[in-house]
Amino acid sequence: MTNLPHSELSHPDPSPADRAVRILQISDTHLSRARPYSVANFAAVVAHARRTTPDLIVNTGDIVLDDPDDADDRAFAREQHELLPVPWYVVPGNHDLGDGPPDPWQDQPLTAARLQAFREVWGPDRWSLDVGAWRLIGLNSILVGSGLDDEDRSQRRWLVDQLEGADRPVALFLHKPLFVRDPAEDGHGSVTVPDGARTELLDLLDTGDVRLVASGHVHQHRSHLTGGRSHVWAPTTAHLRGPGSPSPLGGVRRAGVVEIELRPEGCSWQILRPEGLVDLDVADLLGGHESLRFAPPPPLGGD
Repeated sequence: MTNLPHSELSHPDPSPADRAVRILQISDTHLSRARPYSVANFAAVVAHARRTTPDLIVNTGDIVLDDPDDADDRAFAREQHELLPVPWYVVPGNHDLGDGPPDPWQDQPLTAARLQAFREVWGPDRWSLDVGAWRLIGLNSILVGSGLDDEDRSQRRWLVDQLEGADRPVALFLHKPLFVRDPAEDGHGSVTVPDGARTELLDLLDTGDVRLVASGHVHQHRSHLTGGRSHVWAPTTAHLRGPGSPSPLGGVRRAGVVEIELRPEGCSWQILRPEGLVDLDVADLLGGHESLRFAPPPPLGGD
């Protein structure tokens, strides 16, 4: 479903503009064949989608476990997404591409080669489609301020075209939140899009009627209204850091998914807990290692 050229992904959906559209947003699935800690949780999401039949599913990144250079994790994650019963789209996260500044995880910055490896498995790293009364835009937030200047500029030009050409409200899907509490804030490092690039990106969003910004990355749920836009953080379907514990970012640390309903007059969302989904504490998985790519695999027959 995602291996399509941009021209095809941008074709309007023929569904009536007055129809409500249900989108299941999933995020931070962290899938791996060798270390399948969260595979059972993803299976619970697939079963939930089969029961509830949303119109489409969007994964807002960190699709693979941890290492953007692990080709088998990419292949396995793709296989798992093929089990989803409705059309699905993805945007990349930092574990899928390598990270942007200021401090890339495991010293793996975004590179042209990593971007190409992602595209070979998943198709476009950005996309646009019209469904019902809304335009959906999937953005590669890891490119923003990454230093891959040609790719970054190309995406910005494309984004302006998609926004200016929309005669309808826009829902934006990306991996990293634009900010935590205030568009003028700084100092959150890799939690958000880079501080230095945020202002320009926010200015670009003002060229269209962006009403919803749906992101992932932080493995917790939080929603807030800022500047006339709703910002919704999707919880992870994988592991958390201290499930249920307070977060300095103000979110709720609990696994789940977001069900978004887009209607001609507006949008709404709710956090759902698919049957069988469990909270996995990353501290229990790491086994003392810094990164999950080095963590001990679960016992044979484990989840």
